[in-house]
Amino acid sequence: MTAAALQPQLPDWPNWEILEKRPNSPEVLALIEQRLPTSVIDFLLSLGFERAEVHSIVLPARTLQHRRSRHEPLTIDESDRVVRLLRVLKAAEDVYEDRESALGFLRASNPRLDPALRNVLFAKGGPAPISLLTTEVGARQVEELLVQISDGMFI
Repeated sequence: MTAAALQPQLPDWPNWEILEKRPNSPEVLALIEQRLPTSVIDFLLSLGFERAEVHSIVLPARTLQHRRSRHEPLTIDESDRVVRLLRVLKAAEDVYEDRESALGFLRASNPRLDPALRNVLFAKGGPAPISLLTTEVGARQVEELLVQISDGMFI
């Protein structure tokens, strides 16, 4: 996912090159603290996330409706969750080389994310990586799994 691919879809979107190069930078923190507009939800949907996924991770549908009716931006926490989704999607795209495969990875159950199944050879089941993105710790686990896959540890 390149910054150039992101920007045309949402004209007033900030420059996301910094998210690609330095996702933990002060500039990204500043974006989050400025509180993203609710239009970013439509942007997430245009990237291929499903409504249910966005509403379960970023904010409930009713809350989004309320914010839009009052012309309020997302909260700092909600903005942080948007950036988290984008960061993990980018990491998955880097490993799987296209958005469709990256989203498939995020939606498929993975036994490596279940402590009870982690050391079981040919285990099936486990949570879908996207279900862990509700917290920063869960997102870090997904990112670590992607690093392991990229390094050839788990295919």
